[in-house]
Amino acid sequence: MHGKLRPPSAATTEWLLIAAGHHEAPKGRDFPAHQHQSWEFTYYREGRVRCPADGRTYWSQPGMIVLTRPGEVHWETAVTAYANYFLCVDAPDLLPCSRVVFDDEHGSLRHLFALAAREWLKRSDPAGQLTAALMSVVRVLIQRSTAEEQLSQSERMVRDAESLLEARSSQKVLIKDIAQELHVSPALLREQFARLRGRSPMEHLQELRLQRALSAIRNSDAPLATVAESCGYNSSSHLSRHVRRLTGRTPGSFRGPTPRS
Repeated sequence: MHGKLRPPSAATTEWLLIAAGHHEAPKGRDFPAHQHQSWEFTYYREGRVRCPADGRTYWSQPGMIVLTRPGEVHWETAVTAYANYFLCVDAPDLLPCSRVVFDDEHGSLRHLFALAAREWLKRSDPAGQLTAALMSVVRVLIQRSTAEEQLSQSERMVRDAESLLEARSSQKVLIKDIAQELHVSPALLREQFARLRGRSPMEHLQELRLQRALSAIRNSDAPLATVAESCGYNSSSHLSRHVRRLTGRTPGSFRGPTPRS
């Protein structure tokens, strides 16, 4: 997935982008063990994977960046369908203890990783001016993140719950089952979710289902019953009531005009 890499440079303390790209895979299509001569920064933007490396296992979630050391063998186990951006970076001053960081609420690193991958794959920056500028900002944000305190236990619990809810949003989901998987009580999960996100886990799940359903309605001509079933609703009427309640519009109003034959 990484293509041919240029050898890292040891003559500068600036961070040098060596390769970049993106990767998507369905559930069960694992990425095999591999290693790099440089650091690899992997930004997980969708789904959930296990990332064994250096004797530890990291569970990804959207907005999480795993920093893999040069020469470290690592791989990905696709627990769900997933997608990531990756940057191979010569980062001589990055502390060896740095392993995992999280994006901010604005998605700053996601945008930077996406732009770096796009520029690298298009080969539209032969002089490296844009990628050099991008890496200087990535460097500041990564170093700032690694210097901050670790996430609280409650924040990690809520993020793990969000990942599970996203992965199962098309299925029947009970909050007590999510709590049991996280080894906490349903009451504690609801309490901390409301405190940190301002809404309940079920409200978060409903929002995920709504966005998925609206996307399917806009981008396909599938019957509402099919959309409802694929997005976790009991029926097309259940979907219609939910859409009307949250948007004030009917599902059909989100569907574009039928193309002329």
